[in-house]
Amino acid sequence: MDGSEIENWQDDTALGIRVGPADARMVVTEFMDFTCPFCAMVSPAVDSLLSRYPADVALVFQHFPLNGRSLSLPSAVAAECAERQDRFRSMSRLLFAQQDSLGTRDWVSFARDAGVPDLAAFEECVQLPADSFPRIGAGRELGLQRNVTGTPTLFVNGRRFGGRSFEEFAEVADQLGLEPRN
Repeated sequence: MDGSEIENWQDDTALGIRVGPADARMVVTEFMDFTCPFCAMVSPAVDSLLSRYPADVALVFQHFPLNGRSLSLPSAVAAECAERQDRFRSMSRLLFAQQDSLGTRDWVSFARDAGVPDLAAFEECVQLPADSFPRIGAGRELGLQRNVTGTPTLFVNGRRFGGRSFEEFAEVADQLGLEPRN
């Protein structure tokens, strides 16, 4: 891991979308953009980490829509709308897995595939302006405060993390003394 720990980094995690236990011993904070191919490449490694250490690892998604990408904000809005129906994780996986379909499929078809139960409410939600979703702007602002310049930018327990592979994450988990699920 790079650099020193951010003071009160736990406060930062309240702004994002958390996947995993509230008392996790290893918290991965990811500043991401659904249109970023590198974010899509990291997603399976993080999924594997969460599966291997379900009691000890949490992921906190922080939106960091990149400037100059026309689908960055709309995809963040779609993910937020899925979150309103407890389907953020399935939607985020789908958006990363099917990045090549962003802009060619409508958001409701993504929501349907992600298992969003009320598609009519989702369709109304995605029509709202991006500033209707405070977490999107808060993630970007926090990223700028943390010197995030691109995606994905990762932190583990408040320290910038340069790894991208499952093995690199697992090495940190081992250093923390986490026990994998058998």
